[in-house]
Amino acid sequence: MSVDEPASYDQAEKHTTAKSEAMRVSEARSSEHTARSSKRVGSFVQRSSVYAFLLVVLLSFVTRYWKIWDPAQVVFDEVHFGKFASYYLRRQYYFDVHPPLAKMLIALGGWLVGYDGHFLFEKIGMEYVSNGVPYIMLRSWVALFGFALPPLAYMIMAESGYSVVASLLVGLLVTFDNALVTQG
Repeated sequence: MSVDEPASYDQAEKHTTAKSEAMRVSEARSSEHTARSSKRVGSFVQRSSVYAFLLVVLLSFVTRYWKIWDPAQVVFDEVHFGKFASYYLRRQYYFDVHPPLAKMLIALGGWLVGYDGHFLFEKIGMEYVSNGVPYIMLRSWVALFGFALPPLAYMIMAESGYSVVASLLVGLLVTFDNALVTQG
């Protein structure tokens, strides 16, 4: 008879009960350990998700607002969008073949900062400061919409069930997209 073999039926039942209890305790400890581990992993994923989102927000802000005051002259599409926004603010009729939402939003930004639409953005290179145009506020208003795109792309990816890495990649791609940085 070996050490593990019980001598009688009663001893066998006690031995089996003790082994079952030991297995239950072992399984409980294992599941507690697994639960703690998954909580740690879950909290790490949550923290890394927050850090990734904050990185996208920070980089988006920096790329959209970097030297927004320079140059202090009319540039590129400000000629068209600024002119049409000025027409809206002056309540003056004009014809444009494109949908009006962008120009109306720029006009709203101008209205919010007290711009009256007196400057017509006639050609590239015209001075803002000498004409009293709140160009930093107008550019900041437009940049706000461009700034919101990368975090929004990140959140859409994350809420769609993609991994933190995939969401971060999409957020960074939208953040550093040259056309979106230039226009936003």
